[in-house]
Amino acid sequence: MTNPPKKNRENATLAAVAREYDLEAARYDQRWQTYVGQTTAHALERLRVHPNERLLDVGCGTGCLLAAVAATRPDVHLYGIDLSPAMLDQARQRLGSYAMLQKASADRLPFSDGEFDQLVSVSTLHCLPDAGTVFEAMARVLKPGGRLLISDWCRESAYCRWLCRYLRIKGIYARALGVDTLIQLARRAGFMNIATERFQVARRWPMLSLTARRADNNRPW
Repeated sequence: MTNPPKKNRENATLAAVAREYDLEAARYDQRWQTYVGQTTAHALERLRVHPNERLLDVGCGTGCLLAAVAATRPDVHLYGIDLSPAMLDQARQRLGSYAMLQKASADRLPFSDGEFDQLVSVSTLHCLPDAGTVFEAMARVLKPGGRLLISDWCRESAYCRWLCRYLRIKGIYARALGVDTLIQLARRAGFMNIATERFQVARRWPMLSLTARRADNNRPW
C-alpha cells in the first residue's frame, strides 16, 4: 500500500502536470501539430477495433486520437480521461457526443473491472510518477484478453532523457521509460503477448510503443 507522504507527493506532481497542460490547451494542437499527427497516425495503424467495442484513451488530451477513431469507426463506444480540465474542454469541442470524457488520473481509473475491450495511451506515461500502479489500473479495467497499446517517449534516446531533465528543471515531472522497464511493468500487471517497437516522429523525436493483451485469469491487483 502506498504510504500517505508518497501519495501526497504524487498528487502534487499530477496537479502540477495538469496546470501545465491547462496553460497549453488552447494552442496545443497548433503548436505540436506534426508530433500529434504522427503519433496519432502510428497508434491508429496498430489499433484493431471492432463494432460495439469499448475503447478507453488514457490521457486523451484534446481528443485527436478519439476523433480519428470516431471518423472511421462510428460503431465503437469511445471514452477518454485526462488530468487537465482545459484539455478536456478542447476534446469536448472536437468530439461532441461521440465520446464520454471525464477528469481522472490514470492510476485511479473511475471504471468497473473488465469494462473495456481496448485501452490506448499516447504520450502520457512519461508524465505519471507511478507507472506500475498505472499498468495495474489499466489491466483492471480491461476485459480478459483485452488489448493494450502504449506509445510514449523512449528512454534509450539521449534526446528524450535531455528533454525530461529540461522539464524537471521547469518543475514539471517527466520520466521516460525504457523497453525493459515497460515489459517488466506489463508482465507484473498481468499482460501477455507483449511486443515493443521503436519509431520516430517529428524528424528527431524517438518513441517507443508496447502492445499486449490482458491475461485471462491473472489478477495481480
